[in-house]
Amino acid sequence: PEQTQKALGILDQVVGQAVDNGGQVLFIGERQLIMFHYLKTAVPMVPDYERVFLMEMAMAGNPAYLDPFHQQLKDHQFAMIVVEPLNIVYKGSASSFGEENDAWVNQVSKPVLCSYEVDKTLRDVHIQVLVPRDKPNPNCS
Repeated sequence: PEQTQKALGILDQVVGQAVDNGGQVLFIGERQLIMFHYLKTAVPMVPDYERVFLMEMAMAGNPAYLDPFHQQLKDHQFAMIVVEPLNIVYKGSASSFGEENDAWVNQVSKPVLCSYEVDKTLRDVHIQVLVPRDKPNPNCS
């Protein structure tokens, strides 16, 4: 509980700064922290890009949904993104749920990490806070 409270305090502080500066904060995951008022900061919800919907659209390869998301990432529409730690690791069809993983990596992890970088990792609660990159990610084309 102590580590969780500390992590929530840090998250509330950085999210609060972004909101106070007029920025939009995207919670891809951990939306329950807003809904159940674990954060003191009033965070306007971005309804479109929740983890489950993103996964469904990534699996479907739905460009009508994903293209605007990718453009918003490139445009740095979000001052901050809160999500479980992202990585770019392909598993392939030989791995259990490998195709699902690869769809997530191609359509979510890679586009996010190409435009945003890790500001904070709250390891105790498995959360990353990402902010817009100042310089392009050299691993992205």
